[in-house]
Amino acid sequence: MRNNTSFKGYTIVSCGTLRRELYYLKDIHFLDADKILYTAPGLHEKQTELEKQLVRHLMNAKKYSQRIYLLEELSASLMFPLFLYCPIRLI
Repeated sequence: MRNNTSFKGYTIVSCGTLRRELYYLKDIHFLDADKILYTAPGLHEKQTELEKQLVRHLMNAKKYSQRIYLLEELSASLMFPLFLYCPIRLI
């Protein structure tokens, strides 16, 4: 089955917990984003540090592309954690 999905022209800012999964998607050539930036894993418990890292990575992401996907864990306390997956357009 051929994959027609492309992430070219996007930078992904992701929770570091997903690093292994995103590396795998790159290895199988599913994920072709311009750049992937990671916050430190486990920051859902340290909201202030999470905010600092997200702001820093989002500003840095603009160097690579104007279209950004934010992939961040919302709650690790749930049995099945929810993830925020939203495209961001930075002006």
